[in-house]
Amino acid sequence: MNRLPLLFTLILTAGMASGQVVVNPDGTHSTVVGSVIVNPDGTHSTIHGSVVVNPNGTHSTIVNNTIVTPTPGTNANSAPGTETNFFSTMFGSSTSSGPFQLTSDGFINRKDKKINYIVLKFPGKSKDELYTKALTYLQSYYNDKGEVITSAAEESITVHTTNDQIPVAGYMNKFTLDYSLTMHFEDNRLVVEPPEINSLTRLRSRNRITTVGISGDHYDQTIFSPKGRMRLTDTSYALDNVINSFITDLGKNIKRNKY
Repeated sequence: MNRLPLLFTLILTAGMASGQVVVNPDGTHSTVVGSVIVNPDGTHSTIHGSVVVNPNGTHSTIVNNTIVTPTPGTNANSAPGTETNFFSTMFGSSTSSGPFQLTSDGFINRKDKKINYIVLKFPGKSKDELYTKALTYLQSYYNDKGEVITSAAEESITVHTTNDQIPVAGYMNKFTLDYSLTMHFEDNRLVVEPPEINSLTRLRSRNRITTVGISGDHYDQTIFSPKGRMRLTDTSYALDNVINSFITDLGKNIKRNKY
């Protein structure tokens, strides 16, 4: 099976964007650069509309963000063999899912848009137990990566961290997201405050930094227009997915009995 990937330029044909990543059936990742898919083994596949021409001469088809590759001796349209899906939780995305959703006013609860926080429920877990499990996981995962973790007497934890794989339309290089996330502990549940975006920047030169904001007049670009229209879809979805992946991993690890 040919391996295929994504990197970042602008939107390509058939919904493929340079800057994204493709997860291959064997678990490896490929990268899209312009109209070329660079595979882990160094081979290249080329994109022509909704068709991907593989190094071995076979053709794959792009259907709903899935690359369908033919089995040897067949045609992808009539006898598809394997499917390769686009993966971009931290590399930009064409979709957004999870409890938080970014709007022009900041993050809100996706299911209940009247509130801007989310609640993770852990029936039968005491406040102290939830705090201890969360802190243990966060310290084991983040402390070696330069992140800052602060806590307040088994009441709350704040994580200050970064992600340097945020796409912004018109720029080849990814932007770095600097954000903070605070959680409060109660018996049977954990309350996560809306994430705070401290900055979204790209070092352009020694004396020039390109800045992106959610909205407002003090940035080089904004994700939303003054009227609330989304301008940078990939960027908005990438922020959603970074934050929601953090929360998903946190919830899973709190449920674990051991670390």
